Amino acid sequence: MYEFKVTSEDLAEVAVTHRYHATLNPDSIMGRRGPIAVEDVVTSRMIADPLHLLDCALDNDGGYAIVMAAEDIARDCRKPPVWVLGGAEAAYTDAYTTIDVPWFPEDGKAVRRTADMAFSIAGVSRDDIDVGGMYDCFTVTMLRDLEEMGFCQLGEGAEYFKAGHTRLGGKMPCNTDGGLLSNSHCTHPSGMHTIEVVRQLRGECGERQVPDARIGVSLAQGMAVHGHAGTLIMASD
Repeated sequence: MYEFKVTSEDLAEVAVTHRYHATLNPDSIMGRRGPIAVEDVVTSRMIADPLHLLDCALDNDGGYAIVMAAEDIARDCRKPPVWVLGGAEAAYTDAYTTIDVPWFPEDGKAVRRTADMAFSIAGVSRDDIDVGGMYDCFTVTMLRDLEEMGFCQLGEGAEYFKAGHTRLGGKMPCNTDGGLLSNSHCTHPSGMHTIEVVRQLRGECGERQVPDARIGVSLAQGMAVHGHAGTLIMASD
């Protein structure tokens, strides 16, 4: 926030947008409580400065499963398959045992590496993505995701988000189920973003459906500022 002049209000925009998406998801935990405003976020209880209560993901019970199968089996399943075009994983080796300078290197950390590899394998560009699922354990993490994945430049995540690009109706709606902030954060939730992207590519999302969604990207992380990461690019028929 010091380096890029990002404010608490900028971070709050993430929580507000993801709560709005959750209100369109009848299965979300927080959607039934209604929308929130920036003021609600910045006046909520401080957890770890500068992150307020509503800047932080949920912590709830639950479970999910992701099933992968060969093409001949997938085409015979009850629901239409979604195809994996490319995927990659990486770890940033210091795992927070040191603070490297610069803290935000231009060439990125684990997320940048996984994104570059996954897009190369898939043979698609950032502009081809119709819908995304980004790891949003905290509001600031969502902004860093956008920067590290190459959808905007370093330090531009807050402005990119505030412009509405990731909101339903934007050029790349993300976390359309409400994300970890407002849908669910159960146990280890990395795969939950993949589940929502698959539902979008199948056209199963009702009020929150992204029109004509064909190609999606999902980002999973095990640590909040990109120490571990996995990127998956998927497509519908």
